[in-house]
Amino acid sequence: MRRAAIALILLGLAAAAPPSFAQAAAAGNGGADPKAPDAFAGASRQDFYNVDERLNAMKDRAGNNRRAASELRSIRSFADQRKARHGGELRDWEREVIAQRLNRVEQMLG
Repeated sequence: MRRAAIALILLGLAAAAPPSFAQAAAAGNGGADPKAPDAFAGASRQDFYNVDERLNAMKDRAGNNRRAASELRSIRSFADQRKARHGGELRDWEREVIAQRLNRVEQMLG
């Protein structure tokens, strides 16, 4: 009887818990709610999907800033590697990582 009660409590807790990242990823959207304004790692929806355009624009802004230029090369390399693995596409979590890294570079550039 006591085991059954504990099992019911654990089952109730599991049902009430928010979905895990793995469950959200299995849903096909990487866990991001496209209607939520902050769903894309602090980047606008357009910046989230236009990774290449954002990288090119920031490369022009970096100019002689060696640290920023180095980070942008690293981000471009990461993006190219991930695209090569997935048929030319980036997954949502990869876009989130890139957006966060680009936000840090923007802060470097002021």
